Amino acid sequence: MKNFCERSGDIVSAVRSLRRAGMRVGLPYQTAEGVMFFQLDDYTLTAAQILELLDTNRLDRDGIRALAEEQKKWL
Repeated sequence: MKNFCERSGDIVSAVRSLRRAGMRVGLPYQTAEGVMFFQLDDYTLTAAQILELLDTNRLDRDGIRALAEEQKKWL
């Protein structure tokens, strides 16, 4: 997968799409290590996870919820 810098336009489009769908989308944040993440409704996803959902055509509430629930199992 290309990195965030190479796919920043995809992230912007994805975030706009989620907002149009009625999701609450917070401003992006970046960790000291350079990981970019967003608050989407009650979930927190990295830019890489958003791109993964976009690439697999699962960028919607159900896809975000499923990914968050999957992550919860590993915590």
